[in-house]
Amino acid sequence: MSNADYSINTEYGHRVSAQDESAPLLGGHQAQDRTSSGASFGFSVFNLMNAIMGSGILGLSFAMASTGIIGFSILLLIVALLAAYSIHLLLRLCIQTAVTSYEDLGLLAFGSPGKILVASTILIQNIGAWDTTMMGQMTVKNGTLLAK
Repeated sequence: MSNADYSINTEYGHRVSAQDESAPLLGGHQAQDRTSSGASFGFSVFNLMNAIMGSGILGLSFAMASTGIIGFSILLLIVALLAAYSIHLLLRLCIQTAVTSYEDLGLLAFGSPGKILVASTILIQNIGAWDTTMMGQMTVKNGTLLAK
């Protein structure tokens, strides 16, 4: 190869070949030929539940302080049963219809407004989780928002 086949920093001894783009970035390792068809349904559910629980767990101490240990335990059990039942219904519907996304379930059940509503709900929930996380890392001093 001539010097024209290499790119930047040849004067410092660093040579980057534009000819061999399939070579691994870390030398000595075989390049793995992976094809990705996107995230699986289970992984998508896990990510969504992780976001919901991550922001929801911040309010558990307040709920426990407000309701007491017995009331909190009863409410927590009721919410857990409702969540398990709703996941059961979602998975059953996905198996029956072969639909693999929340938006497509909304489209199937309620048409285009259902798809838009589901996508908007997920977006609002994700923005809320992000906002909760970011506000936990910031403080307000004299009316000015400062990072910790």
